[in-house]
Amino acid sequence: MYKVTSLAFDPDSKTIFYTTDNYALRDIRAIDAKTGAIKWEYVLPTPSLAGVMSTASGLVFAGDNEGYFNAFDSRTGKKLWSYRTGSLIWGAAPTTVMLDGKQVVMLPSGNTLVAFGLQEP
Repeated sequence: MYKVTSLAFDPDSKTIFYTTDNYALRDIRAIDAKTGAIKWEYVLPTPSLAGVMSTASGLVFAGDNEGYFNAFDSRTGKKLWSYRTGSLIWGAAPTTVMLDGKQVVMLPSGNTLVAFGLQEP
């Protein structure tokens, strides 16, 4: 038995993304909301109590206990990039806000709030 520690839902693809506190699993999973079938899973180096967030643009963001802030393709689970924050990410989910008309993705790590946004062309 395990507890889901973080949950995100993409209504367009009808996909649920989640992490658990199960030390044997150590993964981020995407499951079909209708059938419960696993669409993909990404195994983390160690179990994570960090949160997960999905976006309308097809990205899934999640932190891990090694201190990496990761971005995944929501359809395939392929890791697109990761950034070492310098502190483990524990008990917090990424969030997104609009700031001066630009989308920013943020995640607390240790005593720092890490923020990412796209550069102007």
